[in-house]
Amino acid sequence: MESVGIQWEKWLRGFHLFSQGKEIKDSDKLKALLLHSAGNEVQDIYYALQECDPGENETVFDAMCTLLTNHFSPIENVP
Repeated sequence: MESVGIQWEKWLRGFHLFSQGKEIKDSDKLKALLLHSAGNEVQDIYYALQECDPGENETVFDAMCTLLTNHFSPIENVP
């Protein structure tokens, strides 16, 4: 069974392909579409996390993807 992090990365890759195919470029539209497509559970997680402001060369959509990817990625225990 794949980890949640790997499942998320695959789902996000598919979403990027879909949005590119539909030529959706507006960051706010991408954010809304991703949250809608991902479903209620991901929406609940996203709104429970502390939303961060986008960096200098980062969009709202990119910041959201980074936030969710960090949440779903496993924490590595380095002894």
